[in-house]
Amino acid sequence: MHIPKYPLLALLALAACRSAGPTAKSATTYSANPHMAAVTPSSSPVKYPETRKSDQVDDYHGTSVADPYRWLEDLDSPETKAWVEAQNKLTFGYLEKIPFRDQIRERLTNIWNYERYGVPQVEDGQLYFSKNDGLQNQAVLYVQKNAPQSLPEVLLDPNKFSTDGTTALTGTYFSNDHRYMAYSTSGGGSDWLKVKVLDIKTRLPLKDELEWVKVSGVAWAKDGFYYSRYAAPKSGENQLAGKNEFHKVYYHKLGTPQKTDKLVYEDKKMPLGFRFAGTTEDERFLVLSLTDGVADGNRLAVRDLTDPKQADKFTTLISSYEHNNSVVGNVGGKLLVLTNYQAPLYRLVLIDPKKPQQANWKTVLPETTYKIDNVEHVGGRLIATYLKDASSQVKVYSETGEFQNDVELPAIGTAAGFGGRRDAKEVYYAFTSFTYPTTIYKYDLATKQSTIFQAPKVEVKPDDYLTTQVFYSSKDGTKIPMFIVHKKGLKLDGKNPTYLYGYGGFDISLTPSFSVARMLWLENGECWPWLICAVAASTARPGTKPV
Repeated sequence: MHIPKYPLLALLALAACRSAGPTAKSATTYSANPHMAAVTPSSSPVKYPETRKSDQVDDYHGTSVADPYRWLEDLDSPETKAWVEAQNKLTFGYLEKIPFRDQIRERLTNIWNYERYGVPQVEDGQLYFSKNDGLQNQAVLYVQKNAPQSLPEVLLDPNKFSTDGTTALTGTYFSNDHRYMAYSTSGGGSDWLKVKVLDIKTRLPLKDELEWVKVSGVAWAKDGFYYSRYAAPKSGENQLAGKNEFHKVYYHKLGTPQKTDKLVYEDKKMPLGFRFAGTTEDERFLVLSLTDGVADGNRLAVRDLTDPKQADKFTTLISSYEHNNSVVGNVGGKLLVLTNYQAPLYRLVLIDPKKPQQANWKTVLPETTYKIDNVEHVGGRLIATYLKDASSQVKVYSETGEFQNDVELPAIGTAAGFGGRRDAKEVYYAFTSFTYPTTIYKYDLATKQSTIFQAPKVEVKPDDYLTTQVFYSSKDGTKIPMFIVHKKGLKLDGKNPTYLYGYGGFDISLTPSFSVARMLWLENGECWPWLICAVAASTARPGTKPV
């Protein structure tokens, strides 16, 4: 079980450069490959639609801050709609003049048209997984028996949730008795979620439907579940533009209307931040992950659901908002917590809710020179994924932290998954790299062997490309890992068009992954260096220590 944190929306930074090209006075020329004609945009300047500047000024603690484009925040105003329409007309009018644009679209369509699988979840002898046939708007949720030669059946098809195919399946949550599956959907890219419930045995939906859910999972306990929501928008208020305050945790009992849901937690003094609920697999503990909307971390609080004395109170495990903390599972009456408190690269500790003081913590997996990216408590084991030089290493430990074995991965790349229940005999994970399409593996906990569950068939030739990892020095001398991907045989003489990509902030690392769009670039002879930074100015992950 994990209680995830929800960082601010990450902003991507992209930089492109060419070592050889036209002079500043000449028109830009681009040639995708010898078979594509060059495009030379008109030398006359682009005339952008006029954007009105207002005299809006706000006073923040005595400091005046101008906000001349505040009017654009009114998404429904005729002026904003007209501005968007004018911008689109200009943009698409320009793009339509590119002579090889249709060729790019056709090639991308061809290579994007391949089956893509999600990591399966095992529930009561059944496999649940997502699959996109290639060009579907939304991946479809399938179920099949966890046995050789079994065939998958469609359980939910999000492409049929709405007429335009923009309603997405955003989460699935199985009850611990394997009878029900709660699932969340979002429409048109909105952050608002709706939660519904499916009877797994009958394949029929229940009448339960929860609205105004946001930044929430579903945590099952007895005959219902915990979830988080905001108050419904006021009448006439734009639900996409309204301000969200006072996030609350509720308990929903199956078969009852949402208006009767029991309020479990709120903080009337803190309008910002999120309150996220989770339960341990044995449904003994209810765990709250609390953020304040300011600091990067989260507090942890717990309630023993088997103790009548704690029916209306929580015990604080970690009180500071300055560190990231998540509950991985529980061993008896104690909780396994992944934390970066006094361990920038994370450690796994065992905390007794009856004696939660830091002096009583027991270290299960200590901090090492490599960051612990994730820990799963599954099959009576701990499976830890480490980040070494921006790529994955996976190790298996006992519940008390004794090392058992490494999980052998097919190459340098990114592995994710390994989740499951306490009685699991096998787990599934996804592996990907720059020229290695995401492949799903099954890992047998007893034999310690991985076998391919699903491998995609992509219309590209990964063996035609080479990936190398190099290191360079940042301003303070820190060694930064960087991957360089290019066609085999390409002469690296500094004259190749180069796409340099870096990212920094919000506790997010860029690790090797497969991209169809990047393959289009690569197969046309370009050199693609992928920049993985780990320093504050252009970092991959604050706290990630390069070695």
